[in-house]
Amino acid sequence: MKNILLPFKKNMKKLLALLIFALLISACSSEQKEKRKEEERIKEQEKTNDEQNKMNEINKLVSKYHIKYMWDTLAYEFSIKYKPVINSGYQLVDDVEVHDIYEKDSTVYALIKIGWWYPSFYFEFPISKEQENILTEPDSDILLVTDITAIQKIKFELNAEAEDSESASLNIDNSDDFIGKGKIVDIVLIRKNKAK
Repeated sequence: MKNILLPFKKNMKKLLALLIFALLISACSSEQKEKRKEEERIKEQEKTNDEQNKMNEINKLVSKYHIKYMWDTLAYEFSIKYKPVINSGYQLVDDVEVHDIYEKDSTVYALIKIGWWYPSFYFEFPISKEQENILTEPDSDILLVTDITAIQKIKFELNAEAEDSESASLNIDNSDDFIGKGKIVDIVLIRKNKAK
């Protein structure tokens, strides 16, 4: 009888060792999943904090400058429809894309693009060195208070269409976008939180 149970005991020890090993791996895997969940929760909380911080800054600027319009929310078809916006005093820009910074006649200008959908606005602003530094800050959101003095629809835009792998056609189309001029009255830099 001892001889019959001996192989069973050896297999039992191997089986027990494998079971313990599997439990250890499972525990490590659970710890990693929990760690990933915690990291995702922290990132989500930081994103929420960033958005809340940005909304707080927007509310301060709206109150301070009596802002009635945000360029990011406007979509009129004709330039004349923007007259009340221009005459309202100051406007807010929430979603800033710095398209270019250049120098002309010893003045530095920023070309700011606003809007990802119809229409987009391109505003040219003279800027100071301090404003240039803020506009070129990486990993940050920028809020602008602007005083736009002129706006006009861009007359044409160039569109390319690929006909096949070797040829394309260029089309000149009417544009739905606008270009304008004015000045930056205030600029707020909002640094984004980075999860570690």
